[in-house]
Amino acid sequence: MKFRDITVSFALLTMFGCQNIFEDNDVTLDGSVPHNTVEAPGANNVYNAGDALKLQTSFVDKDAVSEVDVKIVALGGDFRGNTSVIDFKRFPNVNQYKLDTTFAAKTFAPGNYMLTIRSVDSRNNEGIKEVKFSVN
Repeated sequence: MKFRDITVSFALLTMFGCQNIFEDNDVTLDGSVPHNTVEAPGANNVYNAGDALKLQTSFVDKDAVSEVDVKIVALGGDFRGNTSVIDFKRFPNVNQYKLDTTFAAKTFAPGNYMLTIRSVDSRNNEGIKEVKFSVN
């Protein structure tokens, strides 16, 4: 009788002690940040103000990219600071996501700009990539 009680107690402790192993909604950081790449605009490239500007980026993560944030700011060379020009988000929820768009001519006035792309995976890991470019 005692052996049976010990076996049942051990089985119950094991089941409830290992409960987190069987849960699917684990969103703890796993140390694997999403990989972000920027094909265009090129780093430190100079573009003409009258031309359309192409944005090509890709995001990859083993846990699915759940959020993509794209920002382009005009870098202030004086006391005015930085000014937001482009700011949008996407929620793809896929392992690989490619963003390919073109901004209309004259969207960017002459000056220096910073593109920041940020992605978050389903475990809340965050990847960030920044690219500076200029418009004449």
